[in-house]
Amino acid sequence: MKKLFICAVAGLSMVALAACSGKKENKEVAETTPAPVENTVKAVAYAGEIPAADCDGNKYALNLVFNEEGNGGTYQLSETYFNTDTTTVEGYVVKEALTAEGNFEVKTVEDNTYITLFNNEAVAKANFIVDTDSTITMVNAELEVPATPDYTLAVVK
Repeated sequence: MKKLFICAVAGLSMVALAACSGKKENKEVAETTPAPVENTVKAVAYAGEIPAADCDGNKYALNLVFNEEGNGGTYQLSETYFNTDTTTVEGYVVKEALTAEGNFEVKTVEDNTYITLFNNEAVAKANFIVDTDSTITMVNAELEVPATPDYTLAVVK
């Protein structure tokens, strides 16, 4: 009878220890497993060469970071004015390099979607019409597309 009692106590002790250690392990797993974070911010980079008045061209790089609503956000712009030079490795010589940043706004006018870049003083700097999911074209202040298609930027992948 005494052996039966000792076996019963030992069995219950093992069950109790196993139950406690199982809870502890689950607790540690729960504490170290981070909750998934949903990223709702969209960033798009565009690049291309556009005509320039006093040199051979302008290498244009535009990075847009959209707000959660998708109706605007912030931008970074890099413009490199250049002259063609076949004696250099790059094939061109930089005449002037400029950078800018600020906010942008997305708006729809007559079934067309436009992106307007604003400088830090909230003055419109440039306008683009969204042609496709992968291209935008620079337009004038009246949102008119230029006669030549040379003002188009493409998504950088």
